[in-house]
Amino acid sequence: MNPARSSPFQLAQTLASLSLHSPLVIASRTLQFAQPGALLSATGQAEFFRMFAEKQAAAAESYFAMVMSAFSLSQQLFFGAWSSWARGQTPQWSAHAMANTANSALRPYQRRARANARRLSRSRKPG
Repeated sequence: MNPARSSPFQLAQTLASLSLHSPLVIASRTLQFAQPGALLSATGQAEFFRMFAEKQAAAAESYFAMVMSAFSLSQQLFFGAWSSWARGQTPQWSAHAMANTANSALRPYQRRARANARRLSRSRKPG
């Protein structure tokens, strides 16, 4: 198995990216909102609304991705356990499948954090 394509490796990449980009987004938005009158400006209000709308969209996307992944995992575990039982073997639980479910839940947040970090870093540069 190629380690670069394994689920635990992908989960580690997602977590690393999320831990890198999230603080950048939080710092950029905190600095932006700390400016006098930032929340009263049209740009500040748009960013504030975008922040909440993105979090709600990411939560919904994460929930449905996790449900679909968990459903697939439960089917694999059920049929794997059943076929193992039929052969007289003990069922095998897959850490890769569980890591895939966790990765499915985190990917929407990771994608948005990376995109926001890029967008907010471009808007801070003097041009």
